[in-house]
Formats: sequence, C-alpha cells, structure tokens
Amino acid sequence: MVRCLKLSALTLAGLLWSVGACAQTLNLSVVSGNGQLICPSCSYGNFRTFEPMTVVVTDGGGNPVSGTQINWTVQSPTSVSVLLNFMQTITAADGTSSNTPRISVSGGLIAHQVVASIPGTSASVTFNLTQGAPETSNQYIFGQVLSPLYVTLTGAAGSVASSQVQVQVQSFLQPVANVSVRLIPASSYTPGASLSCATGSGADQGSVLTGSDGTATCTPVFGSVPSDPNTYGIYRILIGGVGNSQLNGVVGPVGYADFGNLYIQVTPGVPGGVRLISGDNQYANAGQSVALPLVAEVDSLAGNPLDGESVTWSVSPTTSATLSQTTTTTGPDGRVTTAVALTASATGTVTITATSGGVSGSFHVYTNFPLTGLTKASGDGQVTPVSTAFGQPLVVQVNGPSGQSLAGVAVKFSITGPGTLNNATVTTDSNGRAAVAVTAGATTGTITVTASSGTFSVAFTLTVAPPGPVLTTSSFVNGAGFYTTDSTHSALTPCGIGTVIAPGIAPGLQGVVTGPMIGPMPYKMAQVSVTLNSSQAPLYNVANVNGQQQVAFQVPCDVIPSDTVPATVTVNGVANTINVVVRSAGPGIFEYAMSDGTSRAVIIRPDGSFVSLQNPAHAGETLRLLITGMGQVRPSLGTNSVPVPGVDSVALGVITVSVNNAPVAASGRRAPELIGIDEVTFQLPNGTPSGNNIPLSVSVAAVDNPQNPQSSNASAIPVK
Repeated sequence: MVRCLKLSALTLAGLLWSVGACAQTLNLSVVSGNGQLICPSCSYGNFRTFEPMTVVVTDGGGNPVSGTQINWTVQSPTSVSVLLNFMQTITAADGTSSNTPRISVSGGLIAHQVVASIPGTSASVTFNLTQGAPETSNQYIFGQVLSPLYVTLTGAAGSVASSQVQVQVQSFLQPVANVSVRLIPASSYTPGASLSCATGSGADQGSVLTGSDGTATCTPVFGSVPSDPNTYGIYRILIGGVGNSQLNGVVGPVGYADFGNLYIQVTPGVPGGVRLISGDNQYANAGQSVALPLVAEVDSLAGNPLDGESVTWSVSPTTSATLSQTTTTTGPDGRVTTAVALTASATGTVTITATSGGVSGSFHVYTNFPLTGLTKASGDGQVTPVSTAFGQPLVVQVNGPSGQSLAGVAVKFSITGPGTLNNATVTTDSNGRAAVAVTAGATTGTITVTASSGTFSVAFTLTVAPPGPVLTTSSFVNGAGFYTTDSTHSALTPCGIGTVIAPGIAPGLQGVVTGPMIGPMPYKMAQVSVTLNSSQAPLYNVANVNGQQQVAFQVPCDVIPSDTVPATVTVNGVANTINVVVRSAGPGIFEYAMSDGTSRAVIIRPDGSFVSLQNPAHAGETLRLLITGMGQVRPSLGTNSVPVPGVDSVALGVITVSVNNAPVAASGRRAPELIGIDEVTFQLPNGTPSGNNIPLSVSVAAVDNPQNPQSSNASAIPVK
C-alpha cells in the first residue's frame, strides 16, 4: 500500500509552490520499555534507572522496515531535568530502534512521557515512565495483587487461561496509571512451558498497563510448549519493569516489585487453524522448482502458535508437483516448511495443502500463468548526493489475471545515468514484490531505472544531487555575534537568529540571496531549508561569498532548550542532521563597519540616529542596543512573527550591559516590526570616558536558569 501526500504554501508574493511526496505506509509500535516504574532513592530494590525504550517499524504487510528515522520528544514537568541519549534514531535491519532516558533523581512522584514518531507521518507511540518516591514519603508507591495468588492455572498450549490476573498500583490511596504488569518465570524455574499476558494497548509485548483507576487486568495465555506432566511451572507477577534488563545489574526481567506464585500446567494444544506465512501465489513454469519454500504456522483455537504438532502436506492434482517433505513437525514458533517442484505435466493452478489435527491451509502455485500487471510500489522520485546509496530500494509489484500477487517471477532491472544497481535480475517474494538497491555515481544528474517482466515495464526516476552540507557543532554560530557555543555562550536560542557556516550549503550560488524586505521570511531559499527538532526555521539569507557558504535563520520559537536538539540542513533535497545545543538565552550584539572599517555595535541614540564615529554616544544618554537571543518574553511570540502593535513583548530574564567593564542595568523587548531582533535599553553612565572603542557587552540570566548567565560577543561603542 502506498500513501501520497501533497502540501502547498503561499508566499508573500503570491507564488504557489508545492511538494509532492509518495511514501510507503509505515506502522510504529512498542517493543519494550513502556510502563516502567523506578525508585532511585528507595532503600531497597534494584530497579533504580530507566531501561531503554524500543520501538519497531513495519510496513503494511507486517514486515520490518530498516533505515527509518525516529524522532523522540520528552513531555515532563519543566522543573525536572530530562535528557535522551538521542533526539533521533534510525531503525536497524530488524526494524527496531532504541533510546534511553536520563532523568535526574527527585524525591517525589513524577510521571514522564516520551513520544516516538516517524517524521512526515501520523505514526507515533507514547512511553510512560514513572519516577517513584522513597518509602519514607507520603507519595510512596505500592502494588497489590487483587486476584489470584498461589493458584494453579491449567490449560492447553496456545490457549487462554480461565482466570485473569488483576493488579492495583497506588500512592497512598491515589491510583497510579500507566504502570506495566507482566508475568515472569520464577528465578528457580527454567521455562519449558510458559505463560504471558495478552498484550494490552500500547504496552510492551506480553504486558498490560494500569488504567486511570490504577488497576491492570492481565489475560494469561499459555505458550506453545506443553509441560512435563510430572512438574509445575512457577510464574510471578512483575509490576513496573521490563522483560530483559540491560542497565540495572540484573540478567533477565526486573522491575519495581514482584509477587507470586502462580503455578502452571500446560497440556498439549489443540490445533485451531493453519496460517499461511509465506510462499503463497507463486508463479513457475512446468518442470521448474518454485522459487520460495512454503511456510505455514499451526495455531491454537486462541490464535497462538503450537509446538510439536504433526503436519501432513498434499498436492492437487497429485501428479502436478513433488514436495521436499510430506510430513513435518512444528517447532516452538508453530511453523513448518516444505519446498515445491512442478512436474513437466503441470498446468493451471497447483494447490498444496498443509493439514494438522483436522484443520488445514492451502497454498497456490500458478503454472505458465500470464502476467497482467507490473506496477511501481515504492522508491520513485528519490534524491541523494553523489556517491551515496539511495535511502529506499526500488520496489515493483507483479500481479496475475485476477489481481493476485505472483511470487517467484523474474524481474529484470536496467539503469541509465550516473548510478549502479545491486542486482540485474530479482525474483518476486511471497507478496509478489521485487526490490533493487541503487547507488549514485560520482556525478550529478538524472537516473532512470527500468523494471521489466514479460511484456510489461515501468520506469523509476531518481536524482543525483551535489554533496550535502558538511556539518559539525561548530558550524552553528550566533547570527549577530558569530560565536560558537561554550559554557557561557549560547549560539542558538529560541526565537533568536543563528547562522550555519559550512561547505555544501550553497555550492551552486555566487553571492547572496536574501528574503523579502517586508513581511514574513521564507522557509526555503536557494534550495536550502533548515529545521530544528522538526520545526521549520525562517531564512534571512543564503550566501556563498569568496567560498564561504552560509545560511542565516531564526531558531523556531517552539524549540525546547536542550543539549541535543536535532538540527537538519537540507540542500537540493539532500539533508544532513547533527545535534546542537540550544539554551534559553544567548545574546549576540549586531555590529556594522563604521567609516574607519572597524565594526562596532548597532546603537540608536535618543533622537533616532545611529551611533557612529561622526555621531558618538554621550554620557548620560538613554540608548537602544540591537541584539538577538535575549530569551523568553511576555507576551510570547511565535516563529516568524513580530510583536502586537502597541504591546511590548518584554524580556523575562535579567539583562546586564557592561560598559567599559562596569555593569549597567538594562531592560529588553522584542524590536517592533523586526523578526528575531531584540532591543536593549540602557543609560550610558555619567563619567564614561571618551573614545572610539569603549568596551561593550551584554549578559542575560534566563528566568529558567538564573545561576548561569550567558554572555554576548565583545563589542565597542564610540563615546564623546
């Protein structure tokens, strides 16, 4: 299944631009890490830090998808320090991706949420992480099993137990929601027979979460392996934990607390159905082997896989094919397999049936079947820089006369333009799809890849772009002071101006491209765009002057300050991302070159004129200094906007101007009619000495971090 989006925006000049995108449907789900409950300051227990959170990305057919970007955002009380190992991760070959939260210790009960999402889609999941209080606190969390305890649960393999497990989690009679509950083997029991909860909505696989009333109901499901008839399995009930610890010094499941025991005895399962896993609807010529083996799964009446079940395979017509195995036995995953070779006399449709305990499932192989369709499934229209692989494979779909997907069909791929293929011929899989990977060559241009099978063909068009931007943390500087970030200087601040200076930003440009003089700034200019934490940044200019390439932008006002904010610069469709530091304040003084060629601060005198060598400031005057990055204001402003006429958006932090190395009190506001620029008002002290280069700087103590004021670049002011 393919989903197509089309977005459009109207610029100030009334020009309509649009971007079309076609992408494979992606699903995102939780693997592990949701519902954790820790207590870093409790005097007992070994679950003191949060374990990794893991998600999996699958396509519409349930297959894992690698190479997918996952964005991670934190929703926690502002008074609590929250960090993640990464703000963005990429899925591995099995479709999974993990991240670890680092949350400061607190003495109280705090609930955190971390959202994982796939950019450009609506797919997202939420991880609930609860930080408990010590047992001496009135917010101490405790759990209790409402039912049952110390009972024996008996049932067939793959079936659902007759009794449910109910657990309640409270903090002194107040319910605690979103805490996980799972069933784990006792430390003295090595499972053969097993037991798990039917997975609840949004929970880890094999667990459930407490609801708003603090209660969780687990429906136990027996595993596929029967018990030894002479022994009982022993299971316990774990709350607030994970199935496999990595960080808390325990091998295996660990959590906030566990209760027991549950005794289990699992009898052999009763087959309820045979499910076709792969190999159905293949195509082959008479006398040939079918490309893919047939894989089936024997499930219980409850839909769970069964171990140790005998499966018999049969062919119809009986003389149309031979099988590598006619009798097989399921493993713990409930699956069996056989290979098929068509005989020389095979015609039409050949049916292969897998039967177990009175239930069956049938596969179909089409002999000498005509193809009726070859379509593009995904991968068209991609852009990548020279000498790199395209991010997605090119996938085609092969269909038969009734619209069915045909497996085992050879598809030929050919290429023209600057690139190479990893295969020239690919056989369709069980879903009737064939995929090929493409790598761009060393030159820019257009690539055409043609896929053909029988009398049908389709063409993909790809673009090889110039190399993308080469980014480091030092590429990002303050847009006024042009300094990088250190302990007392922040180059980037929400609503402030930043600049990226790096190779590859404007490779085909000579000179400067600027935004409109009046109105909002564009979000894309000279084929360059910038985002921070997935929020688009308005652009002031893009330049390539004497080989220095740069883009000036406004840091989006909704960016939450962090040491690991993902910043993405996209040039000609090629993106590069790096984590950068964004702090609540980071003042930079704007300067301009005066008549002697020396740059000094942009300052406005009381009569509205600009300070210069010919028009110096006077001691005792009230002056206005133009800066960026002074931090939060009230009323707040959105990205790419100016203050409401007649209403000052004033600084919430403490601003200090240093004149001739002596501090001077100051006030600040967003400059009227100017995007991203701040206006600091101060009085030039009486007694300030005369001179063309009196030292001048600014510091801001942000309202959320007053102990760590941030400093501007050093500048100067002419004084008479």
